[in-house]
Amino acid sequence: MRHHLSVLMALAAIAMPAKADPVSVNLPGFQCTGLKEGVRLPRKLSQLRKLGKLNEEQTIHVEEWDGYKAIEKQLRFNGLYVQVITFTNDPERYNLSAVYIETPGWSVSPIRVGSPVQELLTRLGGVKPEPNATWRFSGESDSLYVEARDGKVFRVVYECYTG
Repeated sequence: MRHHLSVLMALAAIAMPAKADPVSVNLPGFQCTGLKEGVRLPRKLSQLRKLGKLNEEQTIHVEEWDGYKAIEKQLRFNGLYVQVITFTNDPERYNLSAVYIETPGWSVSPIRVGSPVQELLTRLGGVKPEPNATWRFSGESDSLYVEARDGKVFRVVYECYTG
């Protein structure tokens, strides 16, 4: 189910101008959820769909299992995309695959679009504190991408391992 990365990167490529590879920073123990820098989303799929005005729900991939299906979906809100794996045998359950934040109105992450990038980089051990750059903070299986423009957080992407 790592198909989400190609979809996410294609989406990012459309939105981002061509630039150098992200600056890589090892962030031991980083996980998409449950930690200080992690994303905070509702526990149930029905609640997730109510985060804001849901513009589109797109099915990306379907896998048949023994008696149920695992369905990879992307939920699109204004300035927020959430990619999840859902299960037909448990309609409220989801596994988080990725989160893409591009507008300041979202409070699903402690890293806010529009905030100064310098303090965040200092806290996370980011190098090359340039006003226009992208960093990839990597845990064992999850990653966090932060893009800055003019010294402010411009875009935040969480990439989460789903198994």
